[in-house]
Amino acid sequence: MTIGLDYSLSSPSCCIGDSDDIRDCFVFCYAQTKKMLPLADFIKIKYYPEWQSAEERHYKLAKDIFDFIEEFNTGPKEVFIEGYAFGANGKVFNIAEATSVIKQMLYHAGYKIHLIEPNVNKKLATGKGNANKFGMLDAFNIKHQGFELIKCFDGISSITDKKIPAPITDIIDAYWLCQYGNKRI
Repeated sequence: MTIGLDYSLSSPSCCIGDSDDIRDCFVFCYAQTKKMLPLADFIKIKYYPEWQSAEERHYKLAKDIFDFIEEFNTGPKEVFIEGYAFGANGKVFNIAEATSVIKQMLYHAGYKIHLIEPNVNKKLATGKGNANKFGMLDAFNIKHQGFELIKCFDGISSITDKKIPAPITDIIDAYWLCQYGNKRI
């Protein structure tokens, strides 16, 4: 099984599997609201942890993801993590610090970590390294014709022509990272 990890502070997601079909994989994400529930067995969801400091937040997010990986990974100890976007803005140091925590946990547990640049992941999914979130969603929908990921959740806002709600985009990124690992291995 391959592990794809789209790590962020607000909505990290992980996909573990060796299939092209996401329904044959294990997916982890955080609920974005108290009403959000998974409607599919392959999706494991947690409520976002409460925290008192940035360090506690980083640790709790990393621990949740690490525990999920340890529970569901039965394959090689390799993780494909999306690298940092060159155009990222905002609290980039916080993102780097948080990502370092999960990377340290994985490293000490014997995982090999592969950083995949966002444009490489986008090119795998869409054929274009500069694809946007809608391009990634379209590629996912083409691969999974007749299946709508958003219908796997209750209590989630709709996809509009301007916005794809979390955790949909994060799951899709993690799925494509997992596919990158499957094609590489």
